[in-house]
Amino acid sequence: MTNNNSTARDYHGNLENNDAITYEFKPELTIYDSSSNPNISSSRNDSDYNPNSLDNFINTKLEECENKYNYLLYNTIMDEYIEEGYMSNSQKLYERINAEFGYNITYLFLNKLYIKNSLNNKLIKSVLYIMSELNPDNLNGNEVGIIVCALANKDYETRDLALRCFETWNDTKYLDLLKSFDIGVEFLVEYLQYIIKTLEEKLEKERVV
Repeated sequence: MTNNNSTARDYHGNLENNDAITYEFKPELTIYDSSSNPNISSSRNDSDYNPNSLDNFINTKLEECENKYNYLLYNTIMDEYIEEGYMSNSQKLYERINAEFGYNITYLFLNKLYIKNSLNNKLIKSVLYIMSELNPDNLNGNEVGIIVCALANKDYETRDLALRCFETWNDTKYLDLLKSFDIGVEFLVEYLQYIIKTLEEKLEKERVV
């Protein structure tokens, strides 16, 4: 709901067409299937289950993901401009990482990148833009941590983009959380109330059905 005439969109570029997005990836992606790994397979023998093995596996995959993509994603974000209606280069890269490592590892990677660069508003805005475009069916609730942190940011546009995540996800399970927010800025309060009202109407329709 960011006003395109406000300074809230000044960081967006002016790409004229899809040809302006030049970051390309080869289609050969390695899809990570957790069920194929004996440490986390649902078919494992419970007596053999070692939680430390799972932790070690996650940490190993996360470290592999960071070593391979940390600087690439960071530099991609810092070198690009995001324009509404276009798929950004950082989104393309995020999808490649997600395809290779799976959602949970990719989210942990994105979360660590966010924490390490929490004073870098350009990076934070790009991360929020990526998150707002995530498929709501894939969300597990952990994403809210990044959003809540972003709502405490002094930059109005960052807070606007954080609220936008809730709007695009359109999930009524966040209603109580949204009602607990104290935004304190008039146009952001109006945006928040709009999201709350929309979700309340959706919830009411679901109850009727």
